[in-house]
Amino acid sequence: MQKLRTINTINPGDSKETTLDNWPQGLQADAIVLDCTFPVTVGTAGTPATSDLVNILAYFLNVLNLKYGRQMEFMPLVGISGQDLRRFHRFTEQKEVPNDFVGVAQTTGAKLFHARLTYAVRQPKMSGASNRGRIGFAQGRTIYLKVQEGQALTAGALNLSRTSGAPAIIAVKPIFKRGDNGRTPWTPLPAFSRTVFAGLDVLGPDGCPLVCYDENAAYGSTAITTYSFRVGDLEVISQVTPQTVDDEYGRTFDAGGSNIDDEVTILYAADPHADADELPRGRPYMRLVTQDVTQLKMGTWYIPPVSEQEADAAGAATASATGRPALGSTDILGDHAVQGAAATDPLEFVGPQDPRFTTVPGIVVDQHGNSSLSVPQAHINQAAGVVAQAPQETRGAMGARVFHAPARRIPGAGTTAGAVKSGAKAAGGVNAALLPAIAKVGG
Repeated sequence: MQKLRTINTINPGDSKETTLDNWPQGLQADAIVLDCTFPVTVGTAGTPATSDLVNILAYFLNVLNLKYGRQMEFMPLVGISGQDLRRFHRFTEQKEVPNDFVGVAQTTGAKLFHARLTYAVRQPKMSGASNRGRIGFAQGRTIYLKVQEGQALTAGALNLSRTSGAPAIIAVKPIFKRGDNGRTPWTPLPAFSRTVFAGLDVLGPDGCPLVCYDENAAYGSTAITTYSFRVGDLEVISQVTPQTVDDEYGRTFDAGGSNIDDEVTILYAADPHADADELPRGRPYMRLVTQDVTQLKMGTWYIPPVSEQEADAAGAATASATGRPALGSTDILGDHAVQGAAATDPLEFVGPQDPRFTTVPGIVVDQHGNSSLSVPQAHINQAAGVVAQAPQETRGAMGARVFHAPARRIPGAGTTAGAVKSGAKAAGGVNAALLPAIAKVGG
């Protein structure tokens, strides 16, 4: 890990921000670590508990925002707290946030407590092409972080308080990897959404859900009895109890791990060891059989879909950072055949010196931000040949099928906004750049 920036706050309510515009060229990151030093005064000697860790994170990271993009227009983390990020850390890392004070006897007086939170971009134990994503240097240089302290630290049994006038220090440390064969990645970063609804059902954000949980109570004391859960059009849970889901999730958990069900009730969780290509995509939807709780409070950590706007912005940032046009694709290696994963897949960009610049379907963006779709003639010829052999009355439907494969590799083309803007037939999955070829053979 290499420290890029630090965020220092000194007083209650302080708000400080930073950008990672010094991200080294050629380096990529699987995760971003927040290495925190908290100035805390112990008023009553004793041994801090996990509840003290929770209170300290909730105070010093009372509000946390993370944005990226040249205009900071993509906002995966908006107004979350250190407690929210701790839950994501525990889900992905399957262990408690490393710290040097829980369980360690403390005398009275001013102390410096340390904790290290990991914001994982690539899920550490998952396989599959959809989990290849890393933050490339062009994307990393646009990342913006803002942290705000709370107003008062919860004292707890040790009568803790913020040490007056001492800085809280948050060192931002990406977990770097060396780049691979000239490919520059750009990845939709994990996002958090909280949905509160007074009714029998609740609908979450579009994307690839990693974990959804009810924040009303821990699993051991939840009032929820029976419910069903769907992701997109796929019903993944049908009229089961929270115990069934918790048992299944617990089965996948590594021995000695730290399960978030001691704070929340897990409604749905992706297997931490899954092939990410096979995870369901769409909006998570939960429905209670009976009104067990007054309000459903569903927290969702998910991978958002890449819009055409983000694909264009990613290409522009990469072209600007490298000083040459960039071609971006969700399948630059040509080995990723899972169609449902395309919308949330990471992007990779190559420059004109790479042979794939002219052989892989994608978007091409120059240093001035001008973008265009690129579908190599070989792909058009191959697909058009298949369509030409179909009966006249079925050529339109056949074209939609055979042209879908190259079209889905174009970043943003799989989203509704991208389909509308590029003039694609969204229902058929046909990209606008391919329509003339279909017309030539009477589709």
